[in-house]
Amino acid sequence: MIELEKNAIETPAEVKEHRQNPRYHFSCDAEVIDIQGNTRISGRVTDIARRGCYVDCISPFPPGTLLAVKIRRGIQTFETQGSVVYSTVGLGMGLCFTVTEQPHALLLEAWLSELSGAKQPELESVGSAAPAASSDVVDVHSRNILKELIRVLHRKGALGESESSALLEKLRK
Repeated sequence: MIELEKNAIETPAEVKEHRQNPRYHFSCDAEVIDIQGNTRISGRVTDIARRGCYVDCISPFPPGTLLAVKIRRGIQTFETQGSVVYSTVGLGMGLCFTVTEQPHALLLEAWLSELSGAKQPELESVGSAAPAASSDVVDVHSRNILKELIRVLHRKGALGESESSALLEKLRK
């Protein structure tokens, strides 16, 4: 009888894995907002995947809660909508991302690429999710603004002639 109880305790319950995408250890701040109740919870993301993440927090929302999610990493912020898949009071909650706008989806992909060890696209230093200075992404208006900014910085002495020329040349490509 004691032997049976010992085996029952030592044998972990088998849990079926439902994730379709790899998840990665990830540590950054998160703000999770219950859309219907307008209640905010601050927590810490501990792992992330293409379709969701886990947020450590003391008082998680119950499963099924519809959310607005903001995940901050340095100066970058990933925003999405999601729902709570599971939660454990005192520990945290697993979230599923449901609606993610294109710029934020690109930012998430860049993070996941970095976490997987694959080469990642460069992101602008201001935290935008758009790849930096790609002729396919930067529109003509933005390119003209950048050119003017470089010229102003040169006139004010913040950039030397060679630096200005090099930056303007990069914009032409």
